[in-house]
Amino acid sequence: MERKGKTVIVTGASRGIGKQAAIAFGQLGADVEVAARTVEPRRSLPGTVTETGEAIEGAGARRVAGCGVLQ
Repeated sequence: MERKGKTVIVTGASRGIGKQAAIAFGQLGADVEVAARTVEPRRSLPGTVTETGEAIEGAGARRVAGCGVLQ
């Protein structure tokens, strides 16, 4: 199911299901905006919103307007 030309917003995208969904939408051709609370790496929790954005771009997709941060 191609998503080319569509924009997807994924919250909770720094790890887990949110991260995987964001990458999958990117692989399907969607432009992806990611948002999450984790910006800086932590020892207790792996993954950041920036890392997810980089993974989306690494998959050949476009990350829209950088990364958002949820407060």
